[in-house]
Amino acid sequence: MPRKEDDAISIRRVSAVHSKEPFVLSKCAVSREYVTVGNSRIEVGYCIGLVPLDCVDDITKASSYNPRHPREVHRDELMDQIGTYGLIQPLVGTLEKVPLGDPNGARLFLIDGRHRYHGLLELDPDLRDDVKAQARARELRKDVGSLSDISKLRPPRRRSVEIILSYEPMREDLGRGKQGAPMVPVKVYTGQEEVERIGMAVFLNRGQKRLAGGEAIDKIYLALLQALDDEKSTSDNPSERGPVGRVAKGQGADAELVVLSQHVARIMNDDESPWYDLIGRYQGEVTDVEKETRKKPLTAKNFMNFVQQITDDQPLDQLNEKQRDLEVGNLNKLGNVFATKFGWPEDIPTLGSQHTATSILCRSFLLLTVGIVLNERYAPASKKLMSVELSGTVWVGITGGVEALQTSLQEQAEIRRGFERKKIELRAHPSAGPDRERLLLEVDKLRGKLWSLDTIIPSLRSRLGSIIR
Repeated sequence: MPRKEDDAISIRRVSAVHSKEPFVLSKCAVSREYVTVGNSRIEVGYCIGLVPLDCVDDITKASSYNPRHPREVHRDELMDQIGTYGLIQPLVGTLEKVPLGDPNGARLFLIDGRHRYHGLLELDPDLRDDVKAQARARELRKDVGSLSDISKLRPPRRRSVEIILSYEPMREDLGRGKQGAPMVPVKVYTGQEEVERIGMAVFLNRGQKRLAGGEAIDKIYLALLQALDDEKSTSDNPSERGPVGRVAKGQGADAELVVLSQHVARIMNDDESPWYDLIGRYQGEVTDVEKETRKKPLTAKNFMNFVQQITDDQPLDQLNEKQRDLEVGNLNKLGNVFATKFGWPEDIPTLGSQHTATSILCRSFLLLTVGIVLNERYAPASKKLMSVELSGTVWVGITGGVEALQTSLQEQAEIRRGFERKKIELRAHPSAGPDRERLLLEVDKLRGKLWSLDTIIPSLRSRLGSIIR
């Protein structure tokens, strides 16, 4: 539910460099947004106000709520912008739900604005160093995949530091003439359950909306609502309550999309992922890679179908971020295999080159079947391939299988070109005769060698099974 106008928000500190006491946000603009899903009009409450920078948490839930790796260049460019024009766009956070009167306050998780946040930290070196140390320690403990570990980033360029230091935001007044952290505008979403916060990370963090070009968003959102209802009903009935940290499973296939969307979102929004340059909202979406124009060959929906075949898509009975990190890590390792051994990055059909390796078959059928075969060939019994630790021997086998698949598809492209040439020759001999009979036999022979859409999944699965050994 939206926050009431007369409520004050108590926010927990991320760092105790300046103060250990929670910050009370009492002066803010309260409003709401409406989202229409199906026939339902959903109300989303939020407020916008000035919050001390040491209350913005991009460490504790960084891997879940803001799943993008930071980029030094983008951070530096935003530092230049902030130092020149001010903070034009507020940070965006989602507020943890805590019991009334909790003396520690609620954590304010950052879900959008990581690069701006990192740039603003340069205004307060003590806070910056403490946040850096906390993120690094958490990373070393491996208790969470902190994508916000700024110790891995190079320091900002000197020019950017000089520019942002000209930006002088108000600092928190701690009393007795003492000043705290810089005060920055934050859009705070309030009244959300855990499942809703994950949904916010999936949909409001920019780039996540690209999932399947948007057509899967409605289903996933409804699945999130179902999961939330199940979680509430479980908590209301102690006899049905599961382990601490239980994630409700929801019902039907839609619940699987909740899990898969988080995997795909983390991969699509990680600029360093080997899949990043391959997946777009639609097949052939143009992107700039190191200032070179490139067309993305896969849709997010194709990729999600592929991931579903090789990754455990059922919600876990108990939260296990290490398991999800393992799965994303395996998927990215598989992405490296496809990026180096397969021809997708430059393999988009054009008017002059229609018969490329992967255009021989519909990519959705091909990718789906590759996932089925890889899982059957290499996964342990009753397990999904990307959800377990894999030996070096298995990775060697997967790499060899992908190489063999690429070779076979190139052969198919050559057969298809020959097939099209023979059809043109055949049209030049419309009358019955020896030449037409010979061409008909040659066309039929080539047709028998081609993988075509009429094979769909059963036959294609058999063909790929003989290639990926």
